[in-house]
Amino acid sequence: MPRINNKIIVFLITLCCSITIISVLSGCIKRQEIRQGRIIEAKEISDLELGMSRTQVEYILGSPSSINPLDQDRWEYVYILRNKKGVVKIQKGYLLFEDGKLAIIDLDEYIE
Repeated sequence: MPRINNKIIVFLITLCCSITIISVLSGCIKRQEIRQGRIIEAKEISDLELGMSRTQVEYILGSPSSINPLDQDRWEYVYILRNKKGVVKIQKGYLLFEDGKLAIIDLDEYIE
């Protein structure tokens, strides 16, 4: 019967213990929801009308997530939710202004 080296036995025991500890602790990590941006409700989208000023639009929807410095007439709205299970939900869209008035509305409705 071949004799097993003590170093191999110690290594295997250490490996098994490490795997067990990691498995147990990985279930203890508490993940939080991460929300970026703001949900735009269907009511807010329906309140928008073509021809509105930037001030009126900002009153309804709030400040945009981003405004392209090279195209100040395009306002981007983005909402991202990463829940505890890692699932990502995204709501995005944009508004386009021409001569200071709302010309194009392309916003997704948020789906739970």
